[in-house]
Amino acid sequence: MILTLSRMSSFRQDFHIQPVQLNPLVYEVVNELKSHFIHRQIYPLVEVHSDSSVLSDRKWLKFVLTQLLTNAIRYSDGENKSICVFTGQQGRQITLSVKDEGVGISPQDLPRVFDLYFTGMNGRKFGESTGIGLYLVRKICDKLDHEVSIESSLGVGTEVKIRFPVSNHLGSGKVTNM
Repeated sequence: MILTLSRMSSFRQDFHIQPVQLNPLVYEVVNELKSHFIHRQIYPLVEVHSDSSVLSDRKWLKFVLTQLLTNAIRYSDGENKSICVFTGQQGRQITLSVKDEGVGISPQDLPRVFDLYFTGMNGRKFGESTGIGLYLVRKICDKLDHEVSIESSLGVGTEVKIRFPVSNHLGSGKVTNM
């Protein structure tokens, strides 16, 4: 995380915007985190449309998704819970969401979760937080022109949404709904 943080100043030199298929990317990340899901007895549910394609940098979007799923696993409350990764579409805009059934984030902490080194009440309670992960998620999404937002309720869970900008061209010359 510290190495990624230090690379942020030269981030624009290390990204390549191209069409990214969300379905295979999500399954790749879920598979890489399989041992964490199994260890915590949490079930990943993936509802990502097979034709969902967005303009992004695959490597950095994978980092963001890995961070969001790692947080969702870390803060899930108990066994036999699920974490759902799904896409939605409003007009031509695609949203990728990660929703957990975890401990949630307190209302007073919610406005600061993207601040560098902020760990809040959960950071003190669970002791695994660095306050870097969500900061990097926000910075990466900002630099890629993706909008990230978070909603949470204590004891219910958290949902993080990434909204991708609408683009009419994905290299094929045809207009594609995004």
